[in-house]
Amino acid sequence: MARLTSIQLLVANLRGEFLKGQREYRSSAESHSKLKQLTGEDFGLNADRWSRWIEANPHMNGSTCDSEALADRLFPPSEDTGGVG
Repeated sequence: MARLTSIQLLVANLRGEFLKGQREYRSSAESHSKLKQLTGEDFGLNADRWSRWIEANPHMNGSTCDSEALADRLFPPSEDTGGVG
């Protein structure tokens, strides 16, 4: 299974990607807000600029973890999933 960081998952969501192991998709606005909170940076909704910043600042990329375990923390199942999740 791929090892991803929370920041990488959020950037993937900015790109509109839904990665294996994610239980819930964050909107671009939610992903952007969380990225700003985690990094103190603001590159708007530009996933390419976020990716370049991550590459240039590997110490800020966070620890890697199982994407399923991370998905549980980042994308907790909502109380009303309508039978999904």
